[in-house]
Amino acid sequence: MSELDQAAVVGTVLIEVLRGARTQADFERLSGDMRGAVFIEDTEESWLLASQILLSLKLRGESIPVADAVIAAQALEGGHFVFSHDRHFQRIDGLQLHETGGARN
Repeated sequence: MSELDQAAVVGTVLIEVLRGARTQADFERLSGDMRGAVFIEDTEESWLLASQILLSLKLRGESIPVADAVIAAQALEGGHFVFSHDRHFQRIDGLQLHETGGARN
């Protein structure tokens, strides 16, 4: 499998997944599973882009969680798809979404 076919994870997603651990064993299993994905580092540019996403939405009378703006910014920067059930990602212009079914929010 090439790197282009692999799942990638950003820090915001990593912490959101790991905070779902109910026990130390869960945490160890989840963190081991997440280490199999390519890790995408954030940059100053990704934080600036996330801020611009939030401003653009605010000017349209919409909002999304800050963490999701950061995820979207990193995906936009790298040309990556976002895998999520959260509908609010659809509000972000140019973001490539992978439909997973069972939409929320």
